[in-house]
Amino acid sequence: MATVNYQESIFGGSHLIQWSGVNAGDVCVAWAGGLEFMDKTVQINGTTVSTIAMAGTNDSRALNTIGGGYDSAVTLTDATTGTAISVSGTTNSPGFFVIKENPLAIFPIVTGSAVGAIIRITAAKKR
Repeated sequence: MATVNYQESIFGGSHLIQWSGVNAGDVCVAWAGGLEFMDKTVQINGTTVSTIAMAGTNDSRALNTIGGGYDSAVTLTDATTGTAISVSGTTNSPGFFVIKENPLAIFPIVTGSAVGAIIRITAAKKR
């Protein structure tokens, strides 16, 4: 079990948040920059993924917390389909999800046997 921090890059008015090399049992640090961004998409890519779900919370204990404060987390919803943002099985051809909610903190939850998964959030401000 490892702690996976995110990397944040800025491109113009958009931010790219990425957790790389996520494996089964890893704990991902929550990203708390999303409140100012109304438009957020998620792309999940990995190998032998059992389940990767995107979760969010308004519980401030999740901020900068490793492995704690997630008791109030909920699975985020894809605005285009109305279903949970969750991927199961092998995902070598990533798709996009549009995050419907706008929580204080966002993070992936990995269960099963993910190997080297990459989770990307692109957040853009409306102009």
